Amino acid sequence: MELPGSIQLERLYPSVKTIQMVRNSHNGFILQDRDLHLLHEIGTMRVVDREQAKCVAGFGSTRRVNYRLLGLTRAGLLRRFFLGTKAGGQKALYTLSASGAKRVDVPFRGLRRRSDEVLVADFSPTKTLAAFLEVDLGNEGLSVWKSKVQNYLQYAISGNFEKRFGHPQFRVLVIVSTERRMRYLQTATLALTDKIFWFSTLESVAGAGFWSPVWFRARNGECQSLFS
Repeated sequence: MELPGSIQLERLYPSVKTIQMVRNSHNGFILQDRDLHLLHEIGTMRVVDREQAKCVAGFGSTRRVNYRLLGLTRAGLLRRFFLGTKAGGQKALYTLSASGAKRVDVPFRGLRRRSDEVLVADFSPTKTLAAFLEVDLGNEGLSVWKSKVQNYLQYAISGNFEKRFGHPQFRVLVIVSTERRMRYLQTATLALTDKIFWFSTLESVAGAGFWSPVWFRARNGECQSLFS
């Protein structure tokens, strides 16, 4: 019986399958379609954490997404950073490397940081901003949000932030899914404080840009830039 051409080819030239794997590999790491999809999505999102990567790439388990993120980082396709959390821990963030951007043919817009550096701020051309970023998806109740606000306020007055990161003050930047949700959180926050919290929507930040005047304070109803 005559074998299909592909099987005949593999029997005659066993290295053919290996060549195909090499084409889909980077520094010895075999890339899956899901990996390439994730890299492309990060090219749009710029920065993701583990849960965001798990969602956009369709990973079914935390263990699996951890394994792929580590592999992509070691292969030089992703760069990893750490963000300090209000509890004093660290949270890993991922962005494309220049090689990763080239691999999926997207512009390289990576963060200007060394790999595995702890992030406490990002930079405009002339100033430094120390901030925590909250991305609110609308699935937390009012009591949870008020608890977060109180924790941030306690951290702000404790002096621990300056001791740990060398900045005397910080802001909390809150990006929400809708304007209605933003107004809801503004009102809830204003009952506790009119300081440190800045609000915007995903649509505004994506459309105009992070550094554009798309931010609202808890009390002020006018759009501002973060350095206004």
